[in-house]
Amino acid sequence: MNVTFFDPAHSHAPELTGLKITLHWQYFKVGIIVSSVMLAVTYLVMLNGLATQGFDMEILKGQQLALYKEIEAIDISLAIPNSLYALESNELIQNLPEADTKSFVEVNESEFAFVY
Repeated sequence: MNVTFFDPAHSHAPELTGLKITLHWQYFKVGIIVSSVMLAVTYLVMLNGLATQGFDMEILKGQQLALYKEIEAIDISLAIPNSLYALESNELIQNLPEADTKSFVEVNESEFAFVY
């Protein structure tokens, strides 16, 4: 029978190999933790940037709406004199005969029509 006996004096090499494997495993775990923390910080910074951009967009949308209302008010104020001027300068309006006798016809209750 072929039997090999264990001699503790000559068996230190496997212990050192196990220690190296343990140290490498510890470095690997520390590396994963550090990279996870870095990814979490990067994610929070990016999320904060997106939230800030969202608030800025809402402010800009409010300003845009205010400018659209201001433009519409200016357009209306410009259209009134232009349209009255266009009516007054129209040749058909200028050539209408003046109404000497004015009479009104009641079309509906509280609605009247001018007849000349």
